[in-house]
Amino acid sequence: MRSLLALLAILGGVAAASLSAAEEAAVPAAPPTCCHHCGCGQLKKVCKMVPGVKKETKTKWVVECEDVCLPGPSCKVGERCVPDCEAHGGTRKENIWEPNCGMIVTKKKLKAISETVEKPIMKCVVETICVQCGCCCK
Repeated sequence: MRSLLALLAILGGVAAASLSAAEEAAVPAAPPTCCHHCGCGQLKKVCKMVPGVKKETKTKWVVECEDVCLPGPSCKVGERCVPDCEAHGGTRKENIWEPNCGMIVTKKKLKAISETVEKPIMKCVVETICVQCGCCCK
């Protein structure tokens, strides 16, 4: 029983140590207390505009057209005699048809074209600067 309690105490201590290490990692780094350039201790935070680039994906829609010829009505251009055992006289007449073109129709297809566009933007960032020399302290 004592060994079980000792084991739980050890595991609890390890868990507490790991939690404190995780909490320390979550805490942001402390800001500088003095200027690395001149050694002055008078620092202040300022808001500064910084240029940047934002990527946007834009979709353009394009219509592609294709002309298609539809078939028209066929025309009778003649007759021919075809042997047929069941027909009277052993032959029958068969019409000869010639196909014709009808009208032209335009098929339209909608097509999406995606392109990435880079836009210049300005964003605000907080910087710590030295009051005496104006140097940026990070």
